[in-house]
Amino acid sequence: MLSVASPAAGPAAGAAVDACASLSPRARAIARMCALFAPYPLPLALLERLVEEASALPARSLPTAIAELVDAGVAVRDADGAVTVASDAALALLRTARAEGLLVPLLDALERLRQSGDTAPEPTDDEVQARVNAGHRERDIAEVLQRGYLLVGDVSRFDDLAQNTMDDFSLLAEPFAEEALRAVPSASRGKAWQSCLAYAIRHCAPADALIDACRKISESPLEHMDDIAFLRVLQGDFDAAVALFDDLPATLRHTPPAEAGKASARALVAMLRGGDDDAAAHIEQALDALRGRRKRLVYPEGRPFALSLLALARLDTPETKDLLER
Repeated sequence: MLSVASPAAGPAAGAAVDACASLSPRARAIARMCALFAPYPLPLALLERLVEEASALPARSLPTAIAELVDAGVAVRDADGAVTVASDAALALLRTARAEGLLVPLLDALERLRQSGDTAPEPTDDEVQARVNAGHRERDIAEVLQRGYLLVGDVSRFDDLAQNTMDDFSLLAEPFAEEALRAVPSASRGKAWQSCLAYAIRHCAPADALIDACRKISESPLEHMDDIAFLRVLQGDFDAAVALFDDLPATLRHTPPAEAGKASARALVAMLRGGDDDAAAHIEQALDALRGRRKRLVYPEGRPFALSLLALARLDTPETKDLLER
C-alpha cells in the first residue's frame, strides 16, 4: 500500500541524477512514472497498471526496465516489488518530462486510472482493513496528482481535487517544496505550509529546503514561525531557533505574537538546557506579551511554548503549579 506517511529508504541522491542520462528510453519512461510518487515507493501492481495505461511498452519489458534502474543506482526495489526513485533524480526526471511535454499525458493516465477505480490496493480478506486501505490509496493518488498539477501549472485541476480530498499537503514537503508550493493557490497556501511543516516535525525529515522556501514565499512570515523555530530546535540549532524572530521584518518584530514566539523559543531552549528558572521567566514573558491589558491569560499555541511548560512541572513550586492549573 502506498502511504505518504512512510517514505522508503531510497537510493543515494546525487549520483542518481547523473545516472539518468545514460538510461535507455524504456527505463527512463518507467523512471518517470516512479518519479511521480517520489520519495515514496510505487507499488508494483499500480506501476503495471500505469505502464499499460500510459505507454506503449509491452508488459514483459517492465522487469528488465526496473532492473536497469536498480543497476544504475536510480531506484531501489523493496521486498514487495515496489520501486522508489531517488528524490533529486525524480525532480530532474519530472522537470525534463515537463519540458518535453510528457508530464501532462502521464498525469492524465493516472487520473484515468483513479477515475476508473484501477488504482485500488491489493485485496485483503479483512473487510474493514480493505476499506481503510482503499481510503488511504485514494488520498495518496489524489496528492500525487495535486503535486503534479502544481508542477505543470494546472491550478484548476489542483482545485478540483482539493475540494474532494483531505487537507493534507505533506507530499509537497519534499522533494519539490519551493517549486510546487510557490504554485499553491492562495486559498490553500496556509494549509499547505502547515501540513508540510507538521510532516517535517513528525518524521524529523530534512527541513532546510522547506524552511528556506517558507521564508521566501510565505505571504505571512510570522504565521508559521513557531513551527520553524521548533524544527531548528529538533536540528539542535538552538541559537537559530531564537534568532528567527530577530530576522522578521521591522513591522512585525515587536508585535505581541512575535514577542510571544521569541519568548516561547527561549523558554524551550532554556528548559532543554536544564535552566528551568530561566524557562519559567521566559514563559511569563510570553504570557505578558499576549495578555497586554487583558485580565485573562492568553496562551501561545505553538509547540515551543507547550513543551516549555515541562520546566514548570519540574520546578514544582506553588507559583508554577498555579500557573499550570490556570
